[in-house]
Amino acid sequence: MTLWGAFRDSAVQIPLTCTVVGLFEIYQIYCGNWLFALLAAAALLIYLSALFCIRLPSMYHKRLLKALDWHRWDEALRLVDRLRWMNRLHFLKVPAIALIRYRAKALSGAGELSQALEEYAVCENLPGCPSWLYKTMVADIYDTAKMHNQALDLVKQSLAQQPRSSVYIGLATRLLRCKANLAEVKEALAEAEKGPLVEDIERPLVIQCHGVVAYLENDLQAAEKDFRAALEIYERTRHIAFRDGHISRTKGRLCCVLAKRGDMNGARIYFEAAEKYLVATQSSELLEECKASLGKA
Repeated sequence: MTLWGAFRDSAVQIPLTCTVVGLFEIYQIYCGNWLFALLAAAALLIYLSALFCIRLPSMYHKRLLKALDWHRWDEALRLVDRLRWMNRLHFLKVPAIALIRYRAKALSGAGELSQALEEYAVCENLPGCPSWLYKTMVADIYDTAKMHNQALDLVKQSLAQQPRSSVYIGLATRLLRCKANLAEVKEALAEAEKGPLVEDIERPLVIQCHGVVAYLENDLQAAEKDFRAALEIYERTRHIAFRDGHISRTKGRLCCVLAKRGDMNGARIYFEAAEKYLVATQSSELLEECKASLGKA
């Protein structure tokens, strides 16, 4: 992101205001009132500048989440530093505890797991980060380092402290990553569904896990139904963080399902949509499964 890009994005988001002021300026120039036209232009620039300054932390925060989603670790670390600098000057601040977590995730992805764990350790039991939640966040750091067994152990510890739906969902996803017994996965999903689920965040994750279970049990019709249902929610809520990953992984799984069901054209379409992300994030297992399903070398 450049400063000009951020300023341009601010202008694009208020097209009606820019259009009205622009038409007013044209009319004033046509009437020979150059002073009024210049004043209107100056007022618009001041307004856009103020809007730009207000929105700048949010813009950089979204860019940071995108970098993390796409595993662009160096970019993520630079953006964390930029947001920390902005926090010292701006009245809108990204919480310091969140920036510590983002930095730890990026460090883990960049191969600095020990440093990531050391830096994030200060967050345990801080306001907004009780011990059970801290353990789920550390599990995510281990997942980023592709150490899924350690992540699974931490989620189980978190669950012992706080048996809630979000933790059961984390348990189910990690059991699937670690190729655990499917009966354990089903049990975790059943427990998750006993509590209220956040509709656009937790529910599609549960649906997707059901789809993976159905796929592993070779119930391809049920798997396709679940993956399509999860994908519909993901695509409808693209504004939520990490949606590129959710969408691409779901499309990759749909590729495998459709290929096994004989719909090779549909499978190729989904693979082409998912391939860029899967390659960029080195999601080798799903990537190879997609290629194998399509008969690619």
